[in-house]
Amino acid sequence: FLIGGILVTLGVGIGIWLAWDDQLTQSWMVASMALIVLAGFGGVVLEDRWLRRLSAAQGDAFTTVLREKIPLLAALCSPMIWLSIAWLMIAKPVCADGGSGIDDGQERADRLGGDRPSSRGRL
Repeated sequence: FLIGGILVTLGVGIGIWLAWDDQLTQSWMVASMALIVLAGFGGVVLEDRWLRRLSAAQGDAFTTVLREKIPLLAALCSPMIWLSIAWLMIAKPVCADGGSGIDDGQERADRLGGDRPSSRGRL
């Protein structure tokens, strides 16, 4: 958990630095960051403490700790949370305001002061 925690923190820091200009307010980025916080909470608070109790348990206490529902549920949900984060970061789904989060060329054309090339009439 220590190395994984360090790598996740480093990855989040690099992601925020790369998206600093204009992507931090997009809905897919906000949702990704919220899921990262949820995954971190589940990993540090629930799973890590549960694994420490599990490694210290002896005999019947081991079975009791192993069957605790909330940490077990957190451990089972963790892969789905990380897959959701990966999907959000790759797909950048359509935002509630209609923007996809992906530059379709219009924003770039506006910055350069030109018109966006039309795809009409092309094969």
